[in-house]
Amino acid sequence: MSTEAINTPEQESLRWTRKADDNYQKEGSLPADTSAVGIIEINEDHKTSLHAACPSQKLWPQEEAVALVEQKTADGSYQAWRYVIRPELSSAGPPPVPTMVPSESPAVRLCSNPRCKKGPDGTRGIVQSRRAKYCCR
Repeated sequence: MSTEAINTPEQESLRWTRKADDNYQKEGSLPADTSAVGIIEINEDHKTSLHAACPSQKLWPQEEAVALVEQKTADGSYQAWRYVIRPELSSAGPPPVPTMVPSESPAVRLCSNPRCKKGPDGTRGIVQSRRAKYCCR
């Protein structure tokens, strides 16, 4: 997933960004009619790493997702640089295909497990390691 798709200003989203004092600042808004949202975790190296943005494996009701992120950032369970809650992408069509330069990054490979449901909308997950066959242990 490209970080440009995550940081587009046109898309309405809620963002919690970690500040120097390790507290999070909340900004942005979601449309009132949003029923399902995804939580995206973004690491500080989001400009240099293709795997710095970790999309949610689950869709949440909007109120539940906001409460979860606020609780986890307050108690210290969430430690990433930024958390983004944005509306479900499935209604807007297929997710954008990440653009990759062949010399810099490996090709996107889907999990070899035919029953895997860890990807977006219950599809197979993406394998992170070059040597692995499956997206998780």
